[in-house]
Amino acid sequence: MRRIAALRKPTLAVRAAGLFARAHARPDDAQALPHLGGRLRTAHRELDGAQLRSLSHEQHRMISALARETVHLADEAGERISESILREIERTLAGLSCF
Repeated sequence: MRRIAALRKPTLAVRAAGLFARAHARPDDAQALPHLGGRLRTAHRELDGAQLRSLSHEQHRMISALARETVHLADEAGERISESILREIERTLAGLSCF
């Protein structure tokens, strides 16, 4: 029991991501960002500049919307999200598009 108690608490960004994951348990939603990442990789491989610009814009918009929703969920749970934590959440979401 002491070993469990000695473990570090997850960061606020990780706790917020957990709130988001629990609120969005639908498989289609979970695949949207990685699917977009796959489309971006294809556009990059094909050197399709117009598609790259369009998909990059879509990726930024999606990450921003998902991050705002995560902040909202954390706020409802009584967690205050600072600007630096918001950036950490955005980086985490951007990493999901790499799969």
